[in-house]
Amino acid sequence: MFLFSDIEGSTRLWAAHRYAMELALERHDELFVRVVEAAGGAVFKHMGDGIVARFDAAGAAVAAAVEAQRGLAGVDWGAILSLMVRIGIHAGEAQQRAGDWFGPVLNRTARLMAVGHGGQVLLSAAAAELARQELAADVSLVDLGAHRLRDLAVPEHIWQVAALGLLSSFPSLRSLNTSTTNLPSELTSFLGREADVAAVSVEVGRHRVVTLTGPGGVGKTRLALQAAADALPLFSDGAWLCELANVADPDAVHHSVLAALGFVVRPGATPRTALLEALAERELLLIVDNCEHVRAAAAGLIADVVHAAPDVRVLATSREPLGVTGEHLWAVEPLPVESGAVDLFAERAAAARRGFALTPENRTTITEICSHLDGLPLAIELAAARVRSLSPEDLRDRLGERFRLLTAGRSGREGRQATLRATVDWSYELLAADERVLFDRLSIFAGGFDLAAATAVAADPGADELDVLDLLTVLVDKSMVQLLNAQGNTRYGLLETMRQYGAERIQIVGAAEEIARRHAQYYAGFADQAAEGLRGPDEAAWAQAIDADFDNLRVATRRALDHQDVDIALRLVAALWTYPIDRMVPEPGEWAEQALHLPGSDRHPLAALTHISAGYGAQQGGRYGETLSHGQAAITLAEANSPRHLWLALNVAVGAAVFLGQRDLAETYLERLLPSARADGDDYDLSRAWWPPLMLHRPIPIGIDVPAGAAECLALAERVGNPTLLARAHFVNGVALGADNPRAAAQHFAFAERHARLADTRYLISMGIAYTAVAVSLFDPFAAHQELLRLLDWHRSTGIPMGVTRIALRDLLPALSGLGLHRLVAVLDEDLPAAGFFSPVHVAAAVARAHQALGPVETERARSEARAMDPVEVLAMLRSEVEGALRPGAPIAVKDGP
Repeated sequence: MFLFSDIEGSTRLWAAHRYAMELALERHDELFVRVVEAAGGAVFKHMGDGIVARFDAAGAAVAAAVEAQRGLAGVDWGAILSLMVRIGIHAGEAQQRAGDWFGPVLNRTARLMAVGHGGQVLLSAAAAELARQELAADVSLVDLGAHRLRDLAVPEHIWQVAALGLLSSFPSLRSLNTSTTNLPSELTSFLGREADVAAVSVEVGRHRVVTLTGPGGVGKTRLALQAAADALPLFSDGAWLCELANVADPDAVHHSVLAALGFVVRPGATPRTALLEALAERELLLIVDNCEHVRAAAAGLIADVVHAAPDVRVLATSREPLGVTGEHLWAVEPLPVESGAVDLFAERAAAARRGFALTPENRTTITEICSHLDGLPLAIELAAARVRSLSPEDLRDRLGERFRLLTAGRSGREGRQATLRATVDWSYELLAADERVLFDRLSIFAGGFDLAAATAVAADPGADELDVLDLLTVLVDKSMVQLLNAQGNTRYGLLETMRQYGAERIQIVGAAEEIARRHAQYYAGFADQAAEGLRGPDEAAWAQAIDADFDNLRVATRRALDHQDVDIALRLVAALWTYPIDRMVPEPGEWAEQALHLPGSDRHPLAALTHISAGYGAQQGGRYGETLSHGQAAITLAEANSPRHLWLALNVAVGAAVFLGQRDLAETYLERLLPSARADGDDYDLSRAWWPPLMLHRPIPIGIDVPAGAAECLALAERVGNPTLLARAHFVNGVALGADNPRAAAQHFAFAERHARLADTRYLISMGIAYTAVAVSLFDPFAAHQELLRLLDWHRSTGIPMGVTRIALRDLLPALSGLGLHRLVAVLDEDLPAAGFFSPVHVAAAVARAHQALGPVETERARSEARAMDPVEVLAMLRSEVEGALRPGAPIAVKDGP
């Protein structure tokens, strides 16, 4: 049994704290030797900044690892703050020579440790199996699944040790499972297009825009995904798929691409501007799938990307050319019948019916089937699925008759479109009556659905989930419905061709309006549940559920707005007010604005919360005047009808007044905020209500006891257990400590970032990183600059705008001054907000030093330069200047004072 350990980030720590690390490493080694020997093991090697130990028993290795992590957490590491160590444990045979151990088992242990994070203890499957019966009562194992490790052919099933005193939440393992792409893993083989894949991969390297064209069902998407996967190594920032099939509104195309890439819209920017800014410096392949129904919008987007992002290539799929300048068209042809089409049918049929095989006896019949289907992969796969209940001869006979019947009634359509429709019609005809009814009704869903949603929206009265599950299973078996994922909360979906077909059928039978009404009602109820879920300890799970059903929420809201259903519309937009502001998603705020124009919205019980949601949406767009108006309207409505929401209305108004420079008005609202939240009597509300007074206690003092308020805020958050609430509470505790205790403040900011990552609260992740740098800058300038670069990397990798941390940059001016970057200080002084939260005295001193060093002429020139730059250029300058100042041998100025 072998144990490997390593200090995470040790290279940076050695560079920043050489002498402190020498002492820390001695203490680290002493601790590990002590706990290993106490558990009956032996340290036989020191590698880099870690140890390698051997044990006779797996339980002993785990006990030593747990005790080591607990011991590390209890040490005061001085300027280093904390020493985060990752540990890997694996069992296997090895050979001993001259006091050392050798063999593949040691390589696998090292690779296992390398995929972990500081504070994490990982076990291989072999080690976990041996240790399971020997664990202490307070120790357990968490299944992290199978992972591919570098240089190892066989994946390893990895387990994480969970114990009292150990961290429990970590980012994804650094295994080869993680990649710079969102391309889906294909569950079936890719047949008959090997030459096409190679050719398209080459074309992507030659041309800025390649569009795969062809009829529906010909396999454009699958070919694009396979070619993109093969071309992935050519792009340092990966390959990213944006599916437009569920985007009915051309105005939402930019939103969809931003979401696919994981980017958000910075305040004051349009989705178009945000996307182009985010892509400007990236080298990636963008796959834009199913463009035909939003052709003009997709073409405009692609043209903009080609112009603004020289290192981005686009691979699009569409039933017709997009007409983009420089577009290279690749016509996707049907599969050759004698080879690819027959092989595809045979493989899919074998999957549908055990024992099926292509034989000399059935080859002729199968060839005839594929010929009737024109070699279209979708039609072939649908036909092959029927082998479960029909022989190839029956398929051939029925298929020929159905094509003749349907083609005769579809004059004006092209042959392949008629053939595809015939295939879908034929598949639909084979469904039983109750299967058809469910399939038609499922066409209302956008982007997928789960069993509960299908039951509530599409089932007959009195049917339960098991009844619906039986029908769904049949529809999945017959390839009419897709199983989107088989782990966690199983979700289903319809191919776009199938969804459109079902939508036409439900219009024919006259049931469309009733099903759309059910759909909107169901998702209004879902939004109500999610609103409560986002306030509790399971916030992250509810946020993921909202993400999964966001397309359905959009459809439900759009219907309610179009039909002027004020109750459903306001329930949908008001329930999720925390979601868009915490995760920087703009659309719900836009919906709220539209909902407020519905007749009767001003008299609805949720009117105040709708104004609040609209206000946060306006704030994200940098429209602070509108934010203030919404906040004031919400205050009036809350005072009259909704006192529970008064604190939140005041919160919106305070923020807007601060951004607009209306200090007196902000102070008026601020003085009312905490009393209104206390009257509410809700722990979540009161903890969140502490944010404005504690963040603004320096520029707008209202006589609060800052330390007591910060402590109450944290205690309330810990009682609720909500990750975002905990992140906010730790953040305001750091601000409360301020420059008086920067080390403690830095710890709070680091905790804030950690909790924010659990819920993917991007605004607070940014603030946590930024203010860790601010606090550290007061006692370790070099480490602060490293944190600043980490902040810039975070914003670049996610596309999140720097606007959310611009106040923090002002508080970092002293650290930049310490590098002698006086011109950069002058530029940022002109570009940033006028006030910071943390150390205004030190900021003023840094600005004064910059002005003195530059002189009045150069200072004004720097300010003019700042006024001429957009935020992206300011960020580029910031990164360039800081990286240049941190190069080995670069002179570093020493600042006066902390």
